[in-house]
Amino acid sequence: MTMGLNMSKDIEIDVRREDIGKVIGKGGSVLRSIEEESGAKISIDRERCKIRVTSEEASSTHVAYSLINRILNPPSLTIEFDKKMAGRIIGPRGSTVKQIQNESQTRLSIDTEAGTIKITAESESRIRVAENMILTILHPPTLLITCDPKYFGRIIGPRGSTIKNISSQSGARVSLDQKNGTIEIVGDEEIQVRRARSMISEIIQAPSVQVSCPREVLGQIIGTRGEHIKAVQRETRTLVEVLDTKTPGPVNLKITSLNEEDLKLASKVLQEEIQAAMKAPDYTGKEGARLRMEASEWAVKREHLFESAHEAYVL
Repeated sequence: MTMGLNMSKDIEIDVRREDIGKVIGKGGSVLRSIEEESGAKISIDRERCKIRVTSEEASSTHVAYSLINRILNPPSLTIEFDKKMAGRIIGPRGSTVKQIQNESQTRLSIDTEAGTIKITAESESRIRVAENMILTILHPPTLLITCDPKYFGRIIGPRGSTIKNISSQSGARVSLDQKNGTIEIVGDEEIQVRRARSMISEIIQAPSVQVSCPREVLGQIIGTRGEHIKAVQRETRTLVEVLDTKTPGPVNLKITSLNEEDLKLASKVLQEEIQAAMKAPDYTGKEGARLRMEASEWAVKREHLFESAHEAYVL
């Protein structure tokens, strides 16, 4: 499709013969929509494969051109994937692909031989929605935990009943590697992984420690929507919980892990970050202390509300 650098009131657009129908639409619906939105007149020469746009105002011509260009050259993105993952992306009878297309309002073209997915849509934002959904399938939230194999019997349960119950209630997939002493948890969402990890910790009564955190810097340790404390959990492969914050004074952070080394690392990291936050607070003076305290209280409330809402949505 070509056009001069200076937009005029009267232009011609080259179009492939097979794309003419896209511009016209069923019963001329797309063509009429473009004319109504732009205020320009559009005529199509099927023999010469040309689209002519005319208007009394150059701005109207420009709007029509943009609308036509979006139809003929829609935004697209190609994602490469392991061919073994094709079935998971497509889903039973194409159900997963259909769900992605419906929720993101995009079109997906999957080449199982080349291992590529092409996403096309009317806008970049819709492409990003589909991209995130696909990447979550290709690279789901995963947690690998080191664990003494002596606990595996409790996790598996009679005839596998316990591990099946963990998967059923958390929504995550759990697999045990006795040779390497590891537990792999895979979920469609991070909250499923966290839920499965918590259930496993309760079953084997995993060791835990508590770190005291001054209330005025708790908000900094938690981070917006808990992103900072979640990062600590991912890096140290532990579970960090904020215990009851209703009582005055410092707040205790409970760290749980199936591995003693990870437990020590998480405790060290949190203690160092708490000390750093105390030495370089983001506000100073009495008023600063009050503001830090208030920010921390809201951070805790926000984190609890966010997790509750997310769990309710998943369930």
